[in-house]
Amino acid sequence: MVAKRQPDLSEAIATGGMMLLPPAPDVCQTCAVKHEPEQPHNQQSLYYQVAFHAKYGRWPTWDDALAHVEPDIQRFWRAALRKRGVEIALEPTTKGGDPDAPGLGVGDGAP
Repeated sequence: MVAKRQPDLSEAIATGGMMLLPPAPDVCQTCAVKHEPEQPHNQQSLYYQVAFHAKYGRWPTWDDALAHVEPDIQRFWRAALRKRGVEIALEPTTKGGDPDAPGLGVGDGAP
């Protein structure tokens, strides 16, 4: 029998009427998806959306998910997203490599 890991509730995020448990230890702790650190967060991740909204009071955009990656990686992702119909600028407009780079068009300093 495999023992189930008990979640550490001290890391849970209160989001109004529910509690968001922390992601598994082997995935990105920001978006709960397995990706390389130099790649963007998954803006479509339910965990990322709910945690971001709880922290900043607005829903995350692809600009937010891309804010911490280098400009050349941003350009690649932006072009790929545009090909799939996502409205996003082709050129990076946040400082690449900075995990605290502000989100775009909101003026609130959220990453």
